[in-house]
Amino acid sequence: MLQMGLLFEKIFFKNEESTKLYEQLAPMFKADFEEVTPETVYKEGKPEARKIFNQLLRPFVLEKSRIIRPEHLKELYDLSQQGKACLLLPEHYGNFDLSNICYLTDNDPQIGEGFANSLVAVAGAKLSLDNANIATFAQIYNRVVIFPSRGIESITDEKKREEERKKTLPINLASIKEITRRKYQNQMFLVFPSGTRIRPWKEETKTGVPEIYNYLRIFEYCCLMSVNGNNLPINPDESTMTEDIPTPEHIYLGVSPVMRTEDLIRKCSENMPADIDPKAYIVTNMMKRLFVLHEETETIRSKEIS
Repeated sequence: MLQMGLLFEKIFFKNEESTKLYEQLAPMFKADFEEVTPETVYKEGKPEARKIFNQLLRPFVLEKSRIIRPEHLKELYDLSQQGKACLLLPEHYGNFDLSNICYLTDNDPQIGEGFANSLVAVAGAKLSLDNANIATFAQIYNRVVIFPSRGIESITDEKKREEERKKTLPINLASIKEITRRKYQNQMFLVFPSGTRIRPWKEETKTGVPEIYNYLRIFEYCCLMSVNGNNLPINPDESTMTEDIPTPEHIYLGVSPVMRTEDLIRKCSENMPADIDPKAYIVTNMMKRLFVLHEETETIRSKEIS
């Protein structure tokens, strides 16, 4: 049976029912850690495991949780099923964000399980390599694994940073090829524009990574998504992801209308100064739109849960 640390113990070992669900779930996984090579960047999810995990997640997604304007997600999904390249751009606050998105879309009558079945998350390699518990939980969902530039550039030793660039470049190139191949094959892609979980005490985590511009360029349609409510908040000492504390919460997802990505780029390029990095400027303006959507959704959420 898989190693299960603090995070999974808090979720699974609550009562007889959750223990039985865990016993169904555990045999579906072959290893705690996953190999990441240029040949293995695409990780197929496990829909049956997702159904079980949804039951385990249910106590942490309180009853009033819902999607605001689910018809926009249905439109994005329908476009992807027509062979269009579609991109979902959500906020990112906790490691249950993807699980919450799949849980709420699976249970929304306008959307259904087909949405999560076709969704592919662009996921940082840290989820697959750094912690057995997180790696196990991540295997439930379709993913393409990358090494984000933010993590590489944070390496202070110049020699080690260059070594990391050389090591990860073939994997990242393979990931882009995989995305390019699959985006017209009825699979939608999800990318968190912040590139990391947003931490209120770290202002830089609210900044979108410039590489998001490259994703906008290679997709045709997109939706922005606010994530209001966090049922796996980050432990402030950030020592390890397994120290995050599952907390029952009202999760609301606010969804923008479907946009052509070229239109979003154009709108986010307005009034751009000549002496500024265009990618950073466009992504910064896109993040501003995302935070406005968050505030709009939070107004609805606050009224409904009070």
